[in-house]
Amino acid sequence: MGIPRKDLNADFIEGCSPIYNTQQHGNGRRHDTFHAFLLPVMGRPNLSIKKFSHVSKILFKGSDNTAFGV
Repeated sequence: MGIPRKDLNADFIEGCSPIYNTQQHGNGRRHDTFHAFLLPVMGRPNLSIKKFSHVSKILFKGSDNTAFGV
């Protein structure tokens, strides 16, 4: 369109830029992180969610980058 793109994370954000967000497939409604990624896997026995936790390291197993602990 000829409009220069701006960095939305910069200190001066007046201008035009694409905005990326997560949308639910089918109805086009916006999703948050919980609905897009956590809700579909909440029933997994190996999933534990702790509120207000600080993680300093994620432990990965093997070359497939499977997390097995924090």
